[in-house]
Amino acid sequence: LAIGFAAQGTLATASSVGDKACVAAQGETTYKVTGMTCAECEKGISKQFSSQPQVAKVTANHLTGCLNIVWKPGGSLSDAQVAEQLKKVGYDLAHSH
Repeated sequence: LAIGFAAQGTLATASSVGDKACVAAQGETTYKVTGMTCAECEKGISKQFSSQPQVAKVTANHLTGCLNIVWKPGGSLSDAQVAEQLKKVGYDLAHSH
């Protein structure tokens, strides 16, 4: 079951659930998130991940359901850790079909 897609060492990686794709560039990881429906959702998720020491930048988009994390050099979180952080603010990782 693939729930997050890292683009480490590649030009780009795409994740698609439904008809909307999330694309990550090198040094980034992109996830599909369920339950994100508005700008306030984006803010809550962004705030949660911005507090993590491994994260350089985070962008959440409720229109596409994408969460994009840019990592600090040497930084990362496992898919399970990302899922745990999302659950703390009321969201889940989408499962790929």
